[in-house]
Amino acid sequence: MDDLRERLKRLQRAYGATRRPERRQDEPSEEDPGTRPASLREQLERIEQRSSRGRLTREGLSGRTRPPRLEEVLHGEEVATPLGACYEVKAVYRDTFRHGDHCIGDFRTIDMNALGLFCGGADGLDARAEDFLFMDLETTGLSLGTGTYGFLVGLGYFREAQYRVHQVFLRDFGEEPAFLHHVQRIMAPFRHLVTFNGKTFDVPLLEARFAMCSQPETLREMISWDLLYPARRLWYDRLEDCRLETIERERLGVAREGQDISGDQIPRAYFRYVHEGDARDMDRIVYHNAMDVLTMASLAIHIDKSLREKDPSRSNLLSVGKYYEKKGIQGLGAEFFEAVSCQGPPSQEKDRAQFHLARQHRREGRFEEAVRIWKGLVEREGYGFLACCVEIAKHLEHRTREYDGAIEVVLYALERTGPEEPRLRADLEKRLHRLRRKKGTA
Repeated sequence: MDDLRERLKRLQRAYGATRRPERRQDEPSEEDPGTRPASLREQLERIEQRSSRGRLTREGLSGRTRPPRLEEVLHGEEVATPLGACYEVKAVYRDTFRHGDHCIGDFRTIDMNALGLFCGGADGLDARAEDFLFMDLETTGLSLGTGTYGFLVGLGYFREAQYRVHQVFLRDFGEEPAFLHHVQRIMAPFRHLVTFNGKTFDVPLLEARFAMCSQPETLREMISWDLLYPARRLWYDRLEDCRLETIERERLGVAREGQDISGDQIPRAYFRYVHEGDARDMDRIVYHNAMDVLTMASLAIHIDKSLREKDPSRSNLLSVGKYYEKKGIQGLGAEFFEAVSCQGPPSQEKDRAQFHLARQHRREGRFEEAVRIWKGLVEREGYGFLACCVEIAKHLEHRTREYDGAIEVVLYALERTGPEEPRLRADLEKRLHRLRRKKGTA
């Protein structure tokens, strides 16, 4: 214990600490319960003041100049709200601004209805470019717990031949009510929200922060398009992964400059700013966030272009067709199955597209076209050829009543059905028995 007291005394002497003056009875104490807690910014200022009073200043200890402050690197502006002040950075891009391979204003020309069906399951028939808000969030971590904050919200929207980007920055955690109030004020006029992985991360986290601060929000009322899912449908097996940076490089022609920062470094850099006042990387984070907001607009344009071009070498059109088929939009799905079926040499992807296309023909009553595709798959034992055998046998049995041909097809299928498929084998044997009975009574 004596050693500990002696060490504390040496530290007090080294840093010039003085005894705290007696507190007057009418003066509030920082330790008193119910007293307003000091904000993070106030705590940092006190630390800086204590350090400057000591004989060993930061410059003396490290040999470095002081780290840059936020205002020196971001050049934004303080915004007043009814809940206090917050900080915002703004940028404006003309519609003719080229972000990679696309002019940002081309978003105005896309088919909103088709893109809505593919991106969110809800059409955008009456939507205009001005109805869309693009959002990207930078956070203190990747969990969705109550201790995770969104500290930078990037919002992009179209107005008057411009694409405007607002980035609201959380300078300290005590500013969060004002920060969220201003974010909500920007979001309120818009009907559609566009994100990248926002459905599972950005939107739930932001909703949680609004709830924690007891503030109303309009996120639940907006039609949400999460571009991650259509990107996966188009390119999950065409690219090494479907991260936004990969899509930028491989599909959008976007090259980020050296001032960018990788996503895994962002929380650490922000905490260094919060705890030490070191804002040296905040401009890199703001640049990273602004690039994401710009890229989402370009990505929406490129998804629309890919759906129009129907190039099976660059996009997985089979996946697109299956998505529309699952949604019950059969005719639209058939367009993509047809595009795969008609191009390139035979492959499993092409066989699968033809299998789905034949099934669509059958639904529409185009039986001869369906049978032609099934026979082709059976001849080369392509994808689903046993199921194709069953479909051909059904057609010969029930529509053309060619029992001999149906029996031949069923026997062919039985020869290629192993013991590991007992249910299919039992169904085929049952069908064969029925066909022979019908043949005998015909």
